[in-house]
Amino acid sequence: MIAFYEVTAMKWHIFGAIVAAVCWCAGCGCAASNDRRSEQSSSAASPTHDAWGATFSLPSGFSGGENDAGGIELTDGDVAVMIGRHVIGDGSFAGFAEERRRSLTELGAAESLTQNAQRVSGSDAVVFSGPGSDGVELRLLLVQLDAKTGASFLLVAEGGKRQRLEAAWAMLLGSLVLPK
Repeated sequence: MIAFYEVTAMKWHIFGAIVAAVCWCAGCGCAASNDRRSEQSSSAASPTHDAWGATFSLPSGFSGGENDAGGIELTDGDVAVMIGRHVIGDGSFAGFAEERRRSLTELGAAESLTQNAQRVSGSDAVVFSGPGSDGVELRLLLVQLDAKTGASFLLVAEGGKRQRLEAAWAMLLGSLVLPK
């Protein structure tokens, strides 16, 4: 019985380390501005959220707020959603997507992920999806907020929580409205 609890604790420790590493390397920080996010942490979980003018919904139960790096972290206890704002370095969206792919490669996750172009909220987007390391499932959506700024929406869950991740992913994609 003790071994079960130790293994479970170890899995959550590994999951936490992966989430922290992905957050750090995949760019959940806010590199575009020192502006503070208007949505603050709250105990009442709202299904509608705002991130630098982009609005979106997640299934009920997600809550959180700004992290230390200026990004946004939301969770329902099973699925973690990390949102970051980034300066598009060379001015091209393709270059921005390549930078995010390189970050995932440094974590060892890019080889197992598929990359697809998609239209979201009437704009071009890039999606990386699939299994990451240690049984973690990842979805990364990259969109442009304006000509010089991009946003990343990273969803992470243990493989056993894939249905919850898929529900949150579908709701995010179906509800995301980008600033004009």
